[in-house]
Amino acid sequence: MKILRSIYHRVKNSFTNGWLNKTTKHWGIKIALPVVMLLYFGLLDFFSELEWIANYKKLHLKAFLVILFIELVARILDYCREQFEDGAIDKRRTVLTELLAAVSVIVQTKVTRFREALPKIEDKSPFDVITQPSEQINAIAMKIEDFFKKVAEVPDDCFDVTIMRTTNGNNWSYLFCLQKNYSRIEPKNLMKASVSSTAKLAFKSGNEHFFASKQEAAKCNSYHLGDRDNQKGDGSVYCKPVKIPMNGITESFVVTFTSYGTTLCDPRDTFSAEVWCMICREFARRIELELVLLCMKESKQRESVSRRDSSQDHRKRGK
Repeated sequence: MKILRSIYHRVKNSFTNGWLNKTTKHWGIKIALPVVMLLYFGLLDFFSELEWIANYKKLHLKAFLVILFIELVARILDYCREQFEDGAIDKRRTVLTELLAAVSVIVQTKVTRFREALPKIEDKSPFDVITQPSEQINAIAMKIEDFFKKVAEVPDDCFDVTIMRTTNGNNWSYLFCLQKNYSRIEPKNLMKASVSSTAKLAFKSGNEHFFASKQEAAKCNSYHLGDRDNQKGDGSVYCKPVKIPMNGITESFVVTFTSYGTTLCDPRDTFSAEVWCMICREFARRIELELVLLCMKESKQRESVSRRDSSQDHRKRGK
């Protein structure tokens, strides 16, 4: 089944972006070949008494049948190309529509929370009341999962969003996990020098990374296959590093989207891979914004605690 799926993806990619697409659109196939066939047929029909035609009828018949066969194959391939291209256009339209809808819901969720928080401000700090990055990250992650289920047809319980965190490069831990019941590799183990993981690759390079096939990435030492990967089968992974320096401290995060049992596109389809990477990037940027707000809120809380402790020390000294 996997071999058949791979062959189908190759053929589809060839019809939409590859050599079959270019060949079936070539003027020689679409215009010249039908003209040659009609002229040859007219020549054989109207000038059949000519010596070089009458003496070689069988040869001319074979030649005409070969041209006719090539024309029929060309027409069939052209029809297949049109079908695959129409399907690709419909798919892109669906992806764009669902992406816009997902972003709209994410923004609306934040607007709704802001409106609901306004009456509760009173004498409290508006920033502390309105800014709830943890809630927003959860809402974003749930919408991302819903998007991939609809567009990429990822089955239930086969998509995860995780955020790993460290302060100044020490003590990696999970800040957020969408699927609470998953058993995962510990972040500190993923970041070991001996382990080849996409998260470590993204953090070390400072660049985002998308792999349409985790199994192919593992062969290139760019992904570490876990138990769930072995159970569910191949999938795709996206990792984006986020570094936020604040008050002498650098908070680092790695945002990861992972599918299990379903790849978002064929690994050989570079165009689709670029599109999916762009989509993942847009979602990751919205999570990045919430991570910045989270760090700002935590920094403000630390300053508040520090001022309170300092005030208590002054009182004690005064006594």
